[in-house]
Amino acid sequence: MRAIIVPADLAAIEAVPLTDRALPESTYALLSRAATTWPDRTATTVLPVAARWREPVRRTFADLLADVHRYANLLRELGVRRGDAVALMAPNCADLIPATLAARALAPGLDVVLVLRPTAATGEPAPLPAIDGLRVAYLAELASTMDHSVFGGEPPSATDLAALFHTGGTTGAPKLAAHTHSNEVADAWMIAANSLLGDDSVIFAALPLFHVNALVVTLLAPLFKGQQAVWSGPLGYRDLALYGEFWKIVEHYRIAAMSAVPTVYAVLAQCPVDADISSLHYALVGASPLPAAVRESFQWHTGITLVEGYGLTEATCTSARSFPDAPRPGTVGQRMPYQRVKVVRQGTGEELPAGETGVLAISGPTVFPGYVVGRDETGCVLRPRQTPRRLAGHRRPGPARCRRVRAPGRPGQGPHHPRRAQHRPGDDRGHPAGPPRVHRGQRGRPPRRALRRGARRVRDPHSRRHSD
Repeated sequence: MRAIIVPADLAAIEAVPLTDRALPESTYALLSRAATTWPDRTATTVLPVAARWREPVRRTFADLLADVHRYANLLRELGVRRGDAVALMAPNCADLIPATLAARALAPGLDVVLVLRPTAATGEPAPLPAIDGLRVAYLAELASTMDHSVFGGEPPSATDLAALFHTGGTTGAPKLAAHTHSNEVADAWMIAANSLLGDDSVIFAALPLFHVNALVVTLLAPLFKGQQAVWSGPLGYRDLALYGEFWKIVEHYRIAAMSAVPTVYAVLAQCPVDADISSLHYALVGASPLPAAVRESFQWHTGITLVEGYGLTEATCTSARSFPDAPRPGTVGQRMPYQRVKVVRQGTGEELPAGETGVLAISGPTVFPGYVVGRDETGCVLRPRQTPRRLAGHRRPGPARCRRVRAPGRPGQGPHHPRRAQHRPGDDRGHPAGPPRVHRGQRGRPPRRALRRGARRVRDPHSRRHSD
């Protein structure tokens, strides 16, 4: 896989049609290929909680595929078929990773509740309550007798639905966005191709698996290169104990990259660097505009460049990212390969020149098939997505998805409130949007007090309400 190291590499990548790249047909096929290529390499390392970071539960790629087979075969035995939905309601834990991938190998009424135990749980599991009309049992216990060597059903195809993600989106109204297997495989490949990391690099994962960033960036994309992902405990970045141990975790596991929201980096900029963090090449940031003070404070404190990115659930996950060696503060960087990003006038779809503010339109193989609005005998009923014909009165190649945004945006989802995008002069290479307004106090060098190494006051990075 040729990587995009600098912005100029995009043209060479796109010179080869995506259809010629022989991508796996589904996320299940992607995992199977990884397990065949690197069977004994560690795929996931899951921490029970931040304070017990030296006691992880590990799975190799072969182990992960075997557990996916067990769980998927159990679901099939319980009557789950293609088109049915499997609800996953759990914080991050070791068994949630194969359960998530197993549900994709298949996915009306609720008749079974399967319970996951905490990571590294010991002793006999607690008795489960009896619920009339429902079968309640531990997932691992029921799956232990299932065949781990092969999935007994028909493997999913590229056009099958892989997942349904809850999202607020631009308007803030609750929606259920559908992803196909081809959506997720394509976006994961684009992320892997845009990565500056080698096959032996380790990724840190602390976002919840119900968020597309956690799924696509830190679970699916590493499958293309056989990279290990270290998953934090069930609270993720909300675990205050994590910040007192964070740099030690980076040193111990040789973390090379991480992804988080600006408030996390604001806190880490106050945590003493008490370990060797030379393995950490870059840190991805999104979810909300990155204040200049946070960027400068973190980079001064750690020497690590913050890499801004943008995406939305309706375009699977990531649509743009920046480059640590070619930073453009205040922008979200270059579009991902095979995606098209334009700023258009709302209502007409007319493409706007540099310096104008309008609506961000995204097209390409990662654009979702639509929102779920109901079910019928064949499965989910989708509301058709917005197309270029509706945008501009004429058809353009490929589907489009419109968002009103103010960049930088989030790596896995659009901003919670409607925003406009500004097409900046000099952004013709695919840098889709301009910077947010910079408020007083955000320019220039951050206050020395905020940068002081050895600061011990650690705030909850999620003390300010934000949308996942």
